[in-house]
Amino acid sequence: MDEAGPCRLRLHGIWHDVQLARRPWRIDQHWWRAEPVSRVYYRVVPEDGPPLTIFRDLLTGAWARQEY
Repeated sequence: MDEAGPCRLRLHGIWHDVQLARRPWRIDQHWWRAEPVSRVYYRVVPEDGPPLTIFRDLLTGAWARQEY
């Protein structure tokens, strides 16, 4: 797993540098779902914003923001 994590992300169409706020963690869940889940999560802090959690879907390669 790449512990360096992402160094930039785009919020509202604008690119922001980010710092990793904690080590990444991986979730693999599939036995009770119709579709398997395999993701690496990152807690990051944008240069001008509050911390947020993003993840990379390891099955599709897509990035997304975790909404709680």
